[in-house]
Order: sequence, then C-alpha cells, then structure tokens
Amino acid sequence: MEKNSKLIQEFLKSFNNIHKIAKDKILARIGDNVVNLAYSLAVFILTNRNAGKKVPGKILSTALRESNLRIYAGSHQDAHSLADTVEALIGYCWLKGDLTINIMVDILTENMSSNIKANGCFESVKAFKKILEKIELTLNKDLLNRTG
Repeated sequence: MEKNSKLIQEFLKSFNNIHKIAKDKILARIGDNVVNLAYSLAVFILTNRNAGKKVPGKILSTALRESNLRIYAGSHQDAHSLADTVEALIGYCWLKGDLTINIMVDILTENMSSNIKANGCFESVKAFKKILEKIELTLNKDLLNRTG
C-alpha cells in the first residue's frame, strides 16, 4: 500500500496547474467512477432504492458552466468535454484526499430531494455546482501553498 501511495503522490505532483488537471484523461476516468459511486449512494440514501446511477454528462457540464471553474475547460467545448473536465477535477481532488466519497454524498443529499425524477436535473446540477465550489477552494489553497 505504501508503494502505491508513493506512486499516486508522484503522479499528482506532475500536475503543476489547474489547466493540466482539467484536461487529463486518466483523472477524468478516475473521476467518472468517483462521481457515479457518490451519486448512486446519494440516490440510494434519498430513495431507499438500489441506484447504480450514471450521472448524465449534461448535469456535469451545466454545473461547470455555472461555476468559476469553467475557465479551465477551454473555449468552445462540447458537453462531453465539459463533463470530462468536471470528472478530472474530481478525480484529482479525490486522489489527493481533499474530496472524499462521504463529502460528496453529503453535498448531494443536502441539495437533492427524494423525488429524483421530478426535480433530478435541476437539483443535481445545483449539488454538483456545490461540489465544484468545494473543489475551487481546495485548488486555490493548493496553488497558494505551492507558490507561497
């Protein structure tokens, strides 16, 4: 486990700016799984039904468009690319230990209701925007620590 931890730390050190994090395909794949796990757990908690939900890219891309982190996605990006950006940012923060599954589930359940079908898209966007706000604070603190 110690060896894996060191490898992860070395991998994370290779990201010297947020633009590089936001565009990384490996982080996006990791983040995709983290996002879907947290969302599935939140839906299960809210509805008491088996979830196994995949978060639609439209929800992630809309949340990013409404956040301050949009600038890191680049211009003229389609919804899929914007969703990948969200997943990469989440993957990075999760690997660093700054964003846990529990924190994500808490944010999701606090901002969504049990009536997922009726309110799902709007509430899910709001919830993921809150997660992006937490990520923004984490990344800003991270950058300050590196430069200061």
